[in-house]
Amino acid sequence: MWSASSGKRRRLIRQKRLDQDNMCEICRQFFKNDKDCHLDHCHETRKYRGLLCTTCNVGLGMFKDHPGLLLEAVDYLKKYLKSD
Repeated sequence: MWSASSGKRRRLIRQKRLDQDNMCEICRQFFKNDKDCHLDHCHETRKYRGLLCTTCNVGLGMFKDHPGLLLEAVDYLKKYLKSD
């Protein structure tokens, strides 16, 4: 599915924008146009997941799409919120 033609990919993006109320699936930021959203995909299965804004897409990539690392980052942030 990852290697969809550009026309098929554009149609998929438009459909996902409708399905997601035109917002990033993580932070809920509104998309201004198709270029504002990134069609996220699993690097192992190559299947599409959802539409993300640039910040959330890059953020997942920086954490190597690894849920455990993201949870560790959440714990880290919570630790320092409590100590203020």
